[in-house]
Amino acid sequence: MNKESNISANKNESYTWNEVFSIPIKIKVQQMITGMAIGDKYSVLNPSDTNLHKVEHRYGPTPILAYWINHPKEGNFLIDAGLSKAFKKEGNYNKFMRSILSSMNVKTSQSGYKSAFEFILEKNITLNGIFFTHLHADHTSGARDFSNKVTLIFATNELDSMAIKTTGNHLEGKKSKKLNMTEGIKIPPFDYALDIFGDQSLWAVSTPGHSPDHLSYVINAEEGPVLITGDAIAYEAQLKYKINPTPFIHNYEKAVESINKLESFSKAFPSLKIFYGHDIKYSEATFK
Repeated sequence: MNKESNISANKNESYTWNEVFSIPIKIKVQQMITGMAIGDKYSVLNPSDTNLHKVEHRYGPTPILAYWINHPKEGNFLIDAGLSKAFKKEGNYNKFMRSILSSMNVKTSQSGYKSAFEFILEKNITLNGIFFTHLHADHTSGARDFSNKVTLIFATNELDSMAIKTTGNHLEGKKSKKLNMTEGIKIPPFDYALDIFGDQSLWAVSTPGHSPDHLSYVINAEEGPVLITGDAIAYEAQLKYKINPTPFIHNYEKAVESINKLESFSKAFPSLKIFYGHDIKYSEATFK
């Protein structure tokens, strides 16, 4: 993967979320279901949590998601890439990733759904880059479909040895930019926040734990603020009932801390529209 410069913010700036949301921007976001995974939802949650049973449809399909972002000046981007169009046939998970999913008895399908690439092609738009919440294969698979002109953007410490091992060739040959979260500004409840385009329309916020440098994204849209949690919160029930993730993630303590921060953020802004890592809350899975 080719590397480019980091993205950072002016640490001398200071905002509150109320100030940010008081001036909404004409930025659009649309959620896409790129496929489904079928397995036990409890496998990614803490087995000792007393609220575990409140997660509905334990063995039901789990959506694999991507998001299209349209900015009036900066153009078109994705947040996460979902499944590659290759999943209409054999898929593009490598042997190591397939073995992990097989051990968990998880089956993945794109039947009846479009990849992010097919969605973008249908819209006849030029994609400038892909922002990632984190570098796990179900979030990076679709990046393989796009040309090497599309820049991949993720947090500085996210590309660890496990990410390299599980994503296989998904990122191969692509340019990358790193979001240096430690250069961000503190906007409670988050320790680090980066104003991606410099106009307060799209913010990356640090929510580590599920992966080394996991990000969530806050979109300051005219229709109201939007939060994309990534896998910091996989299911709506996790936030609603404070169900913690499985201890077998990168850093359990940080993951719990990130959930607490996201819960605090959601309570402070009840009108916030929340898109969870692998859950569908809104009808037709879109917010335009």
